[in-house]
Amino acid sequence: MYLVTCGVISPQDPKAIKIWHDFNESFPGWESGKKKDEFPWSSVAIASFIMGDYHRALRFLAWAEETFLINGRTYPWYVLESSNLVTLTKLADKANEANLAPLARN
Repeated sequence: MYLVTCGVISPQDPKAIKIWHDFNESFPGWESGKKKDEFPWSSVAIASFIMGDYHRALRFLAWAEETFLINGRTYPWYVLESSNLVTLTKLADKANEANLAPLARN
């Protein structure tokens, strides 16, 4: 996924599509915190948005807000998660402005 988020391969590349599909098959529910570790995986949410999987990215935003943000950003939330959240929010704002996706924002 980092190949996509870092711009090494295009999200339309068949390799990227397969990586994203396989990831979601292996980690269903990651966007709602359903995984084996307690870390938020905000970098995955950025990949989700770049891949055009807006619904998972937005579910992540809602989950992160409910789980971490309203509770004072407790561990394991840390500065990289906050940075990724800013990036994800900017991506969502740009998509709204360009009417790229029907995004509901709080």
